[in-house]
Amino acid sequence: MVLLALFIFVVALELLKKGAGGIVPLLRLLDVSGVAGATGFGWLMACAVLSGSPVAAIALTLLAAGTLSTTESFAMIGGSRMGAAFVVLVIGLLDDLRHGRTEKRSAYIGVAALVATAVIY
Repeated sequence: MVLLALFIFVVALELLKKGAGGIVPLLRLLDVSGVAGATGFGWLMACAVLSGSPVAAIALTLLAAGTLSTTESFAMIGGSRMGAAFVVLVIGLLDDLRHGRTEKRSAYIGVAALVATAVIY
């Protein structure tokens, strides 16, 4: 079972690497270049897919393909992490609003995640 899971994981990474080439025209169309552009693109993509992990994996595949530089890839990964933390903040805030909580304890976790991620990166 472990070998099968490992095989599927490797195949998924290879498929992701092949499929990441399709995002290159989007990067060129949006003129994503430099640290600020890569950070913002990573943030927005993480918000769009509600997870930072696929965006970080795409950043690594774009680095392997030579589309992004090392610095831009790191910035995109950082942006994906901050975007994922922002998603946690928004979902926590919506949960607090839905339940009518005045102390905003769910949103607090999102704020803590966003601040910790920003400080680390």
